[in-house]
Amino acid sequence: MNHLVIAILTYIAIVCINLTKFTFEFHAANTLSYIIMILSYLYSSRADYRRRIVNFYSSMKSGAFYALIPHAFNLAILGTSGYAQITGYSYPILQILSCTVSSFSEELYFRFFLYENFQKAVGRITFSIIVVSAMFSIYHLPPKLDVTLTIFISSYFIMGVILQELYIRDGLLTPILFHTAFNLIGGVYAISLNTLASIIYNSTLTLALVVFMIANNISADA
Repeated sequence: MNHLVIAILTYIAIVCINLTKFTFEFHAANTLSYIIMILSYLYSSRADYRRRIVNFYSSMKSGAFYALIPHAFNLAILGTSGYAQITGYSYPILQILSCTVSSFSEELYFRFFLYENFQKAVGRITFSIIVVSAMFSIYHLPPKLDVTLTIFISSYFIMGVILQELYIRDGLLTPILFHTAFNLIGGVYAISLNTLASIIYNSTLTLALVVFMIANNISADA
């Protein structure tokens, strides 16, 4: 069977499973989705895909740096205006484990499996980045859509672009570390879901993307 067809079918499966977590068992749905993601990666890793291995320290530094940018601005802007507050972790070990597993699984699936299959089938990098980032965003759609949440969910598209660019530039390890660090830091504070806060949140992610693109161009020209 065509690899792209398999990619689309697995994506439909995890989106459908993801929707059930809002009405049935949350943890069971997440676990099943992550299993499918990891199995998809293991299946595709047999194919002739070119994967770059980069220095762990370099990946950790890049991942943590770009993950910190949006959160730093969120806390500086939203925190001082009363839209964000530090909450900490209620169950630290469980929440840290959950963030790590979800980030690891999603990066294997979206950044490697889906992107490589789309890019190989279509042959266009920019188009593949946009499609996979949109699929990443749709996967995170909440059960109830309104103006605020629609604006908020668009942040996943921006984040998807950043993660995909990191994958293309540095390989798979950097986006995994970025995603994990982003989720871990984001878990220690809560944001009020209103339109203004959502716009500011999206703006900080966009800023992180701009900083990344500028830094990437500078390093490429150096």
